Amino acid sequence: MPQIDTTRIFQGAFDRSIRDAVVEQLNTLADAVTALEVAPVAHAASHQADGDDEIATATAAAGAIPKADGTGTLDAAWIPPTIPVLVAAPAAADSAGTAGQIAYDGDYLYVCVDTNTWLQVAIATWGGE
Repeated sequence: MPQIDTTRIFQGAFDRSIRDAVVEQLNTLADAVTALEVAPVAHAASHQADGDDEIATATAAAGAIPKADGTGTLDAAWIPPTIPVLVAAPAAADSAGTAGQIAYDGDYLYVCVDTNTWLQVAIATWGGE
């Protein structure tokens, strides 16, 4: 399992609980990316799109192989809930949000750690004060 090196991200005084929450979310993202890098089952690679033997479907279902719909969009139901979703920056710590959502603006990185519960960490240049 890859781990994110946070020693260069967090420097100076900060709230440890915010750092821990951000690190946990970043490591979850790293695990999800690693899981996506696993090669597909060998027999699935032999199926041709729109061919007689195609087994992929645009409709999410247990045990199905995903494919994009006619517009090239993958149904959101195919996306595992462990992959953080980038959303607009929240206006307040109790703004609407779902655990795993991430946002940013020019000053802060925001992580939703529970329903309607956001943490923030200041963004600064590396090596700067």
